Amino acid sequence: MNRLILVFKVLLATIPFALLGYFLHYSLRHVHPAVYYTGAALVLGGALYFVYNKRKVYADAGKEQDIPSYFANSTYLYLIIGAVLGTLVTGSAFRTTLYIDNGKATAVEVTIPNDGTHTIEAHKHLQTSVPTGDNEITIDGKVKKLSLPESGKWVYNIDSINVYLESTVDYSANDKLYKDGKADSTATETEAPDFKIVRGELFKADVDYLFDAPESISIKKRDADKAVTKTVLYRINDLDSLGND
Repeated sequence: MNRLILVFKVLLATIPFALLGYFLHYSLRHVHPAVYYTGAALVLGGALYFVYNKRKVYADAGKEQDIPSYFANSTYLYLIIGAVLGTLVTGSAFRTTLYIDNGKATAVEVTIPNDGTHTIEAHKHLQTSVPTGDNEITIDGKVKKLSLPESGKWVYNIDSINVYLESTVDYSANDKLYKDGKADSTATETEAPDFKIVRGELFKADVDYLFDAPESISIKKRDADKAVTKTVLYRINDLDSLGND
């Protein structure tokens, strides 16, 4: 019962700080996430100092046996814990992943709020994190407005140059799963993977991997006897070049 009470107190202390974090992220969307994590680190440092200092006071007074009960009933300690947890919980709130894909034959210069200016080489991409909602990025001096209504993986295809293929990859059933794993010798035919063509300047990619799939993946031991299918978004140009090798 005492453990349940402790958990309840921690949750109760976390809620107001989590609500504060969500409010700050919603009202100050373009504040860099490092600001929130820095605040959490400072509060955590204060918590550690508080615990160390109080423990030392009790130890110097020869009251080590009273230390657990003191902390169990300390409102200030729970508030500090709540501040840390609330900040960490909301540290990535209202943010999404953006892939800026350059299909041009020349490099482009991209400026992203709170992430500086980057050069994306020809046929390469840049992965960054931005707030959900309306964003502005600058590409070679031209401002582009992007609407990213929800979290996920978003692809901004510069000038809509690239065309993509969304397909599946099967991994064999081993502790470490390999792409296009060993075929079942008893099978007489294999099912063709699902795929679709994706075009457009800005779209959400509901896939496991973008542009390439890892050669192998790790899974939990209890799932080692199962084959796993992952979805991948390929550039069709990349597939063409692979076929010509």
